[in-house]
Amino acid sequence: MPAHWLPQFDLSEFGLKLVGLSLATGSIVFAGYMMSGNDDGSRISGIEHLAIYSKPATQLASRQRDKLMTAVDGMPVGSIGKSETSLAPAGYQMLEASGDSALVRLPQGRIMRVSRGSRIAGLGAVVALERHGDKWSLVTEGGVIRAGR
Repeated sequence: MPAHWLPQFDLSEFGLKLVGLSLATGSIVFAGYMMSGNDDGSRISGIEHLAIYSKPATQLASRQRDKLMTAVDGMPVGSIGKSETSLAPAGYQMLEASGDSALVRLPQGRIMRVSRGSRIAGLGAVVALERHGDKWSLVTEGGVIRAGR
């Protein structure tokens, strides 16, 4: 058979169409696979190197925390206050206390009922009447009177 009656095929045109069609089909198949119900979620290559997703190594982070803890202690430190005996005014004695008032014996021997805001000669105003367990304390501007003294 003579070749002149066969249709002329441009092989380069046919090859390009075939390559394009196979690439399109491959990308559709790949997209379908990635969007299918795989349980491990989407993966992006190199995402672990992004700073937003990076997590410190546990041992390295604990070593750095230990270095910071031993370097400088930023805890505020209070001063040493006066001893209880120097805070207690001499000659004053609390005889009895209730929720809002107390009986106090003054150095002159007089007994006085006081409550918050009352003024005691030599000590100033009563600031608070506090209960610590089964013991009472009368806090004044001039010192603290404890029950049983």
